[in-house]
Amino acid sequence: MVASETTMSIGQKAPPIELTILMPCLNEAETLAICIEKALGFLRRSGISGEVLIADNGSSDGSQEIAARLGARVTHVPEKGYGAALIAGIAAARVGNRVGDISAAIQEALTPGGYGIVRDFVGHGVGRKMHEEPQIPNYGKAGTGPKLLPGMALAIEPMVNLGSHKIVMASDGWTARTADGKVSAHFEHTVLVTENGPEILTLV
Repeated sequence: MVASETTMSIGQKAPPIELTILMPCLNEAETLAICIEKALGFLRRSGISGEVLIADNGSSDGSQEIAARLGARVTHVPEKGYGAALIAGIAAARVGNRVGDISAAIQEALTPGGYGIVRDFVGHGVGRKMHEEPQIPNYGKAGTGPKLLPGMALAIEPMVNLGSHKIVMASDGWTARTADGKVSAHFEHTVLVTENGPEILTLV
């Protein structure tokens, strides 16, 4: 999601908010329908005008029909790039896979673009605490790391720079900047690993 920043004078009415929610298109029809319904429900409850786009690289069957029935729209998303990296990582969060499969999928989507993949921060498990094991780097080798089990909640969050992967921390100990001053992007969803495929929780 990309947000634009505007300046308003005091008393000026804020413009209506329009939001586009971009979601990965998963193979499991039931999971896809649940995710679309969650996204549409979020828009209704928030009073935000917008639409739900289903990212499809052509590999999923029936996505057009399911999306049309529920009021969403299917769009093509390039298989490589920083947006596709989040989608690829989520798609790899399946029972029986390993953490390295998520990492490798993200890296594979990012590498052709020449992006600097941040090493200092990684994705992680989510449970009683916000940051738990396992750590989920945005680079790695498929088939390695802890096995993914039903019920695991994972924060999958590609962090990429247009230049070097290196970052520097500000004196406040919190703010991170790219070492070369080039722009950076951070995309994230919290995903539940289920027997029916990954379920995006952050669309609720």
